[in-house]
Amino acid sequence: MRIADYQPTVTDITATGVTPAGAPALLPVQFPAWDYREFTHVNGNTTSVVYKKGGAAGTVVATQTLTWSNNLPATEAITYP
Repeated sequence: MRIADYQPTVTDITATGVTPAGAPALLPVQFPAWDYREFTHVNGNTTSVVYKKGGAAGTVVATQTLTWSNNLPATEAITYP
């Protein structure tokens, strides 16, 4: 699945993550360049987004993991390979 203009809007989210350079990773604009996203859903909620460079079979550049509470986003973690 490729969604070029997806911009999630959430409130009261706890975001954690560190870029490969050690800086805080709180905004999607800090992700390395990507051209493909792979979504995983549980009970209708997105639980992970894998960002890749080079299409569906490309290299993973970041993974965003979300947890949910009462169908609202509770936490977000961003990891880099």
